[in-house]
Amino acid sequence: MADLTDLATARPTGQPNCHLILPRGWGAGPAHRGSPVFPVEAPVLARAVAACLAKMPRIEIVARAPDGLQFEAVEHSRLFRFLDDISVRAVPQGEGRSALALFSRSRVGYWDLGVNRERATRLLAALESEMPAARA
Repeated sequence: MADLTDLATARPTGQPNCHLILPRGWGAGPAHRGSPVFPVEAPVLARAVAACLAKMPRIEIVARAPDGLQFEAVEHSRLFRFLDDISVRAVPQGEGRSALALFSRSRVGYWDLGVNRERATRLLAALESEMPAARA
C-alpha cells in the first residue's frame, strides 16, 4: 500500500510538472488555484471523489486514509506509460461544507505539457457535475 501524502504541507515542486489545489486558508501552499467549496460534508465529497476517480481511464486508487477522507492514486500516461501521482483529500469547511486539497504530479520529467493541471480540472469538473459547488 502507498503512503499518504501530507497535503497540509504539500508545496509545488518549482517545476512545471505538478498542479496543487488547496482550500482557501488551508495548507502550506502556495497553491496554483483555490478549491471550490461543495455544499456537502467531507465524507460525502470523499465518496464522490472516489467515484469520479474510478471512472477516469488509467487511474487506480492505491491507498485510502483510515478516516476515508484521503486517497492516493496513480495514472499511467497513455503513450509512454509514465506514472503520475494524485493525492486528494476532502477538507471540512464547517456548516456542512467541504473543499478539496488535490496534488497531481509527475514522477519523471521537468515539464508535463499541462497534463497535471488538466487532470485536476477534469476531476473538479466531474465533481461539480455530480454536486454543484457552492459560492464560497
